[in-house]
Amino acid sequence: MRLVSPTGWSVELPDDFIQKDNTDSWQAHNPQGSRVVYIASLDVGSPEARPSADQIAQRAFKDDTGVIDFKSGPVVGRARVSAQEGTWVVNAISAITGRVATITITVTDEDDIAWAIDSWKSIRFESDQRKQTHRWFRRGTS
Repeated sequence: MRLVSPTGWSVELPDDFIQKDNTDSWQAHNPQGSRVVYIASLDVGSPEARPSADQIAQRAFKDDTGVIDFKSGPVVGRARVSAQEGTWVVNAISAITGRVATITITVTDEDDIAWAIDSWKSIRFESDQRKQTHRWFRRGTS
């Protein structure tokens, strides 16, 4: 199911994910709590000088070791996978011109790392829902 936040970023997640409104961010997790997705969004630059998605993405990590690059249409992203205290974490950004989403996907099973990377790669920018609704999320179309 594609879920769309009020800041316009959408991500493809299974139907059973439970969503939480953190006011300034969005998160979702499976019922077992073994897969957790967290997304926050920021506008970057000024209306007169908005950096490109490529410019934003290139600043994501100082060291390129182990970085996964991704591009889909206007969205450019970079991610890195790490192990932290029995969990695996995908720390990522996805950007469009003038806007960046920071994404953290945590899984407790190493076999879920591919799922986490695929979920991050499914992120798209739909439109800025803040101007259209006060609900934190809505169900979108795939």
